[in-house]
Amino acid sequence: REQIRFLIELDKLQSGNFNNNININKFQQKKSEMMNIMGNDEKRMQGHEYRLSVIEELRKKEADETACLVLRESRLKRQKLSDNYQKSISTRIVRANLQDLIVVMENEQTLKRSRTLLYAYANR
Repeated sequence: REQIRFLIELDKLQSGNFNNNININKFQQKKSEMMNIMGNDEKRMQGHEYRLSVIEELRKKEADETACLVLRESRLKRQKLSDNYQKSISTRIVRANLQDLIVVMENEQTLKRSRTLLYAYANR
């Protein structure tokens, strides 16, 4: 009896292994087919992604060139304006009363004996 049970179990295992081997072979074949299909899809996707990346790089390059042109034009405009007004010193507006102005003019060497100081005294 034990030998028969052993043989029956051995037969089940062997037939199961055979079925498993068949299933494993089928699985590997399907897997390789799927990999080939996925390989083609992946190649197609990689080509598509590559095209998209090239288009994106071109768009960025054009945007950078446009920005450089705009910045260059504005820089040139500023240089032209600064060249024209470079000789004239920008004046600063300071609010003061007449008495403060007279004190400053009295302390300044060039304005000490000027007509402006005289007019300031007269309008006091």
